[in-house]
Amino acid sequence: MNFKTLTRRSTLLIFCALCLVGCVERTVDGQPTGLIWTLFGYPMEQAIRWFAQLFNAQTGSYAWGIIFVTIIVRIFLTPINLKMMRKNVIQQERLSYVRPEINRLNEQMKHAKSTQEKMAVRQAITEVQQAAGINPFDMGCLLMLIQIPIVSALFYAVSSSPDITKDIFFGIELNKPSLLLAIVSSAFYLLQGLISQYGMPAEQKAVGRSLVLTSPILNFSFALVAPAGAALYWTIGGVFACLTSIYSTFVQKPRLKKEIALELEKNPIVLPQRKDTTPPPTQTPTLNTNKPRRNEGKQRK
Repeated sequence: MNFKTLTRRSTLLIFCALCLVGCVERTVDGQPTGLIWTLFGYPMEQAIRWFAQLFNAQTGSYAWGIIFVTIIVRIFLTPINLKMMRKNVIQQERLSYVRPEINRLNEQMKHAKSTQEKMAVRQAITEVQQAAGINPFDMGCLLMLIQIPIVSALFYAVSSSPDITKDIFFGIELNKPSLLLAIVSSAFYLLQGLISQYGMPAEQKAVGRSLVLTSPILNFSFALVAPAGAALYWTIGGVFACLTSIYSTFVQKPRLKKEIALELEKNPIVLPQRKDTTPPPTQTPTLNTNKPRRNEGKQRK
């Protein structure tokens, strides 16, 4: 997943969550109502309330309810996340075998002048990726899409439920933004990005450096405007992201690298034969000086 793709998806998640909060209708006395609240906010509020009752609805109990709901959600999302990470590792490892050829084609793209040449180079890059079993559009965004209604529901519950909005967790009001949670959640996602880069070649680290910074920056921006209850979800999610990255980096990735190396040793990647589409240099027509001249003999007489 490249920098632009991650930025677009993360921005979409935040934008949808922020915009959908305004869709909750309210009664005359200020109580939340309507279809959006019924589908998203109310079920989340009831789940948080159920866990809060385990603490006898004391101060901070709704925050603990959010934490327990987040843990359950993250446990449910972890297999999907690991599957996406596995797919990403496989594609990255296969890409490393054909990277020299793709770099050569990208260099040709820089010097291509005509539209025909550029199209030919793009087609060649696609063919190399297909030969290596790489699908750049198959990096997956399922985890991001699943989280949109979850984050939206947290927004509705935290910003609209009278009981949750009044709760305080270690001095943090759940219905207001918290700078502390913004910093803590961003730190966890920064750590997660650094863990995921462990053992990468220097070239890949340089390319992925912007990705490491994107997620914490977006989370920090999100937490500065979101209720602390929603930021608490991202903080606990950051802890799970770190644990998942530790497993993926130190357990899953080494095993997959060995499997791919053995697979490519038995079935090496065969690159397609590329035709040279570079047009021949334009030749300037020359005059034929050996052609007999009609009046040459008469002039000599």
